[in-house]
Amino acid sequence: MTPSNASVLVETLAATGIDRVFTNAGTDTAPVIEALAGAAAGNAPIPHFLVTPHENLAMAMAHGHYRFSGRMAAVLLHTTVGSANAVMGAMNAHRDHVPILMLAGRTPTTESGQLGSRNAHIHWGQEAFDQAAMLRDWLKWDYELRRDQPLATLLQRAIGIASSAPPGPVYLTLPREVLAGPAVAAEANVVPSEPVTPDPAITEQIASTLQNADFPLIVTSSGGREPEAFAALAEIAQEQAIPVALPFATDANLPSNHDMNFGMEGMGLVAEADVILVLEAGVPWVGVTPKEQSIVIQVAADAQYSSYPLRGFQTDMAISADAGLFLQQLLTAIRANPARNKTKRGRRQRVLRELNQKRRERLRRAAVAESAITPAWLAHCINAAKQTDAIIINEMGVPADQLEINTPRSYMRECTAGGLGFGLGAALGAKLVAPESEVIAVVGDGSYMFGNPTPAHFMARAQALGTLTVINNNQRWQAVHNATVGMYPDGVASNAPEMPLTALVPSPEFDKVVAAADGYGERVDDAKELPAALQRGLEAANAGRPAVLNVITSVP
Repeated sequence: MTPSNASVLVETLAATGIDRVFTNAGTDTAPVIEALAGAAAGNAPIPHFLVTPHENLAMAMAHGHYRFSGRMAAVLLHTTVGSANAVMGAMNAHRDHVPILMLAGRTPTTESGQLGSRNAHIHWGQEAFDQAAMLRDWLKWDYELRRDQPLATLLQRAIGIASSAPPGPVYLTLPREVLAGPAVAAEANVVPSEPVTPDPAITEQIASTLQNADFPLIVTSSGGREPEAFAALAEIAQEQAIPVALPFATDANLPSNHDMNFGMEGMGLVAEADVILVLEAGVPWVGVTPKEQSIVIQVAADAQYSSYPLRGFQTDMAISADAGLFLQQLLTAIRANPARNKTKRGRRQRVLRELNQKRRERLRRAAVAESAITPAWLAHCINAAKQTDAIIINEMGVPADQLEINTPRSYMRECTAGGLGFGLGAALGAKLVAPESEVIAVVGDGSYMFGNPTPAHFMARAQALGTLTVINNNQRWQAVHNATVGMYPDGVASNAPEMPLTALVPSPEFDKVVAAADGYGERVDDAKELPAALQRGLEAANAGRPAVLNVITSVP
């Protein structure tokens, strides 16, 4: 008997290493359900399909799954409506270079005559002229399976494109009657592209330029994403006394306690540097400009950032290369000339260490406990409570520079797309692939509401994923407030008793929401009580329960 396309779908996903499929099923999923039941009855290897009752949550879990394991996951969506819910997740994955295999059902293309033809009223209402159009700006590739096409080959191609640098989401639509129909044998094997290795001569030129500079600077947002890149960047910065600025960093790129880690504040050094290496940073600075005669070198998987419609940051040299391979090659080139500008380097190192000590002292002073809880104090207490290698998801939660992150693949922050609501799902995805790790999501009160908390807490309970969610609840849209004050510092809105459109009051009792999923919840509004509350929350999470701390904060 010829297998169905749905059976080939399940078989090929398993064969290509896709071990988790976050799924919100619909009427179009029936062939997949039948194929899964058949494969299970025959003891065939199948991926783990997880019932995930919201597509925004499914995309966030797939995002976190990849970020903390390096392994791509798939998301199975319900036709147009499920795809619409997944658009924001696709935006985040696209800008954060996260590969996700998005598989979407499609309304049956026939009204009668075939297994899977239309038999429900929604099959007319859910059809679109171009289903992928709503997502196409945020995809690397999209296609629709036709009858008599080899689905296995299409899946391999989709996975290959998603995985190739720079990685990102892809989208394959699957009409119901085609999915239920007979499969066609695969015609060829398709694999992802190999990472781009930089030209050694160009890397040597960059090494020489950095070593001969008076004040070199490295700027990165995600250049240290992979462990080998994290280690190489730390060694280069230390040996060459090169400060590292981390504007809008999405990853753990450099240990927080590293002498040359200048964090978000390091963006201010852009105006002082004579050579700037911009490594995987789509937005390397805002509000500052490199000085005249400075040299700016852009290195990234796509050094032109071709998916950004407008991007005019200074670029004197652009190299498309894998960040990890580039950094390791750069380290080798630098070590081949250890004496180059050694005196200048030693003097710079002393100055930078002193400058960084002053920066850290400012951060420590900002984290002093008062009666009200500030974001800085919240970060300080999290640092004291968490394990050294805990995974932190920071979504509009606390200032990144206040967190102590010293291990690779232990931090994730919102990307430039700014699609809120990923924090809860990303934490669950992280816990799936790192079950022994402590996972803490620190989110704003708005981000928590965007994060579909009821489905998220359901998933945590259903899969026994104990994570701690800490809500920085300032009861307003702080980013909107800051943007308004930034544009109109002396305006009417900035000086009004209550700024329009920013208040989130009355604030819900978020700590009670998690109780519906047998989770632990607690409200904290006293700074002195916060350390003990964090310990209670972590104890609950480490015991396998979802935990939520509703921390009432003030804005300094």
